[in-house]
Amino acid sequence: MFRRWLSNFLNKNKEKIEIIVKILIIVAIVVFVMYIYFSNGNTNISTQSKTEIYKPQETITSGSTISEEKYQEDSNLVDIFIGYCNEKKVEDAYNLLTEDCKNNLYPTVEDFKLKYCDRYFAEKKEYSLQSWSTKGEYDVYQIRIINNMMATGKYDDEGAYQDYITIASDGDNKKININGFIYTKEINKNTNTNELKIDVKKVDVYMDYEEYTLEVTNNTENIIMLDSMRSPASTLGLELEDGNIRSVNTNSISFIELMLNPGETRSITIQFVKKYTTSVNSMDIVFSNVVKNYNEFTKNRETYNDFIEVKVEV
Repeated sequence: MFRRWLSNFLNKNKEKIEIIVKILIIVAIVVFVMYIYFSNGNTNISTQSKTEIYKPQETITSGSTISEEKYQEDSNLVDIFIGYCNEKKVEDAYNLLTEDCKNNLYPTVEDFKLKYCDRYFAEKKEYSLQSWSTKGEYDVYQIRIINNMMATGKYDDEGAYQDYITIASDGDNKKININGFIYTKEINKNTNTNELKIDVKKVDVYMDYEEYTLEVTNNTENIIMLDSMRSPASTLGLELEDGNIRSVNTNSISFIELMLNPGETRSITIQFVKKYTTSVNSMDIVFSNVVKNYNEFTKNRETYNDFIEVKVEV
């Protein structure tokens, strides 16, 4: 009875059964091939790819790859700093900053709390590091700060903060510069002309710009203007050793700051757009359009031509 039923069933569904058998054979072949493929040591492909992609000690822009030992030492310091920020130990975190970083960005603990900790660490954060530049004694890392997944229970890229953090030697210890600040260098070079005495005091180097502090004295009996402001980007610049000029950030200096009364000495700060990763050194600040007599200049700006050029070595 059963044999007759089975024979009738097979005869009626012969084509369907053949199709199913073919599908099962194909599936079996695919499974077998995958088994052979992965059994030959390829099960770590995903892990290997991730490892090859993320090499935090491999410098991205300039300099050599940081040794594993040095990277671990720097990473531990950053980890302590971020931990203090997460735990609201503001003073402990502040004490890990270099004195130059404090002086330039956060003169007091309260400044650091309001402008950095409260802004970026209102909630607990996680971070990742990537070696960005190794030049001289300064190792710069790109740091990405994101919301803590364990604390929030979800991945949220909103509010992510990317910064450049520099590890700097401080005697036998290492300390940190944040917010794109790299270092301060004392210069103390001066230039004298009949009209002007210009002392370059220092430069504060950031990831995207260099900021020079000058002390300028007007040696004449006329009002002098350091730039006519007709075209500040092209007449006031930072000359590099290859002859190229980096433009001034016009938002960093005002019309009033560029004007000096007879005999006046004034401290001014000028910011020039220059990436830290640029390999070419800065040579001179060029004032190529100094107005010798501002009163005459205001009478007829179009025809006035009593300009001088002053180059200040940096």
